Amino acid sequence: NVNEPPAFSAETYAFSVPEDAAPNYGTSIGTVLATDPDAGDSALHAITAGNTGGKLSIDGFAGFILVRYALDHETTPTYTLTVTATDDGTPALSDTATVTVTVTDVNEKPVFSDGASASRNLPENTPADGNIGDPIAATDPEEDTLTYTLTGTDAASFNIDSATGQLSAKTGVTLDRETKATYWVTVTATDDADPALSASIPVTVNVTPPLNYRQVRTWTGRNFANDADVTLTTYGTWSTDTTPPQDAPDITSETTTETRDDDDNVRKTITWTDGTTNAYQRTDWYAPTRQETYYETEYYEVTETYTEYRRCINYEILRIQLPGQTVHWDPKTECGPWGSNLNPTYSIDHLDGFYIRNLTYNTEQRQSTRTVTRSREVQRTRTVNVTPVYTPSSGPTENQSSTESAERE
Repeated sequence: NVNEPPAFSAETYAFSVPEDAAPNYGTSIGTVLATDPDAGDSALHAITAGNTGGKLSIDGFAGFILVRYALDHETTPTYTLTVTATDDGTPALSDTATVTVTVTDVNEKPVFSDGASASRNLPENTPADGNIGDPIAATDPEEDTLTYTLTGTDAASFNIDSATGQLSAKTGVTLDRETKATYWVTVTATDDADPALSASIPVTVNVTPPLNYRQVRTWTGRNFANDADVTLTTYGTWSTDTTPPQDAPDITSETTTETRDDDDNVRKTITWTDGTTNAYQRTDWYAPTRQETYYETEYYEVTETYTEYRRCINYEILRIQLPGQTVHWDPKTECGPWGSNLNPTYSIDHLDGFYIRNLTYNTEQRQSTRTVTRSREVQRTRTVNVTPVYTPSSGPTENQSSTESAERE
């Protein structure tokens, strides 16, 4: 017998499960089971890939795919799993299958950003229909449109914006903290799904002392030494009106230029003031222009003399002249190329079968010229215009307007 691998009945499987399926192994999605052709062998099943967040599990022997942790269609709508079945043979063999699990959407309740409860403060001098703090807003997991309604003990004293959850005091309601300092209402957010779901939150509205308001203007610049930020502030007068007049004095600026006659140097100064304190940012005395030194690379050509070499071989070769067999010794010279000190391009070994005598070596040399490109750093000067810089370090240059409030004494 030869061990054979387990085999799934299909290469791919597809299942679906609602996102509110019970976790903690409480919901079986489907079965992916491999069989082993060898009698006595059993296959152990495991999810080996695609199990994002470990939300799913598989029964090792029965092949049930189970919900381990709570699912969320909005976060992970699909899982593409690789399931591997491995037998207990020697050597162990395995088979794999691809399992697609689709998490179907289930309508979910809206969720309030304030949590389990909310509270808002309402100054006594809040005008009719004046907003009470931030909206009591909720979000819907499916991004359904929400409608807000108001109920509870004191719901008749307030309005709510059905689209935003913004609370406001009703016209004709007298707010007096000495008479009633706290109101209780319930805000409900309902989605437009079918069937519709809703969530509610208890809201406490606290009546607080009336507020005074005034306008504030601020500007951030640099001090005279230009080494730290300076913040200038102007204030308007306190008012119980929720929309006080724009009466905070402007922060003003002035630029002056001074010239020093003896050397033509100039200085520009910019001054910002809030009426009581000055903040400066200015340059030192400077010349309108200055000379700047810089370097450039310059290329040029030169003609240079150099020595070339070559090596030569001198010898005599025996030549027998017929008829009569007259003997002659012919002189020969062989030289290598110029520019090297090597042996000639061919040697006396090519003269096999002849007699050679008076073999000598010598090196010849001669003077030659060539053109070479070289470079050098050249120092140059140029005239540069000098411009002083006096921009504020941060924020707008002046008159950043806001309104602050404080409880009226």
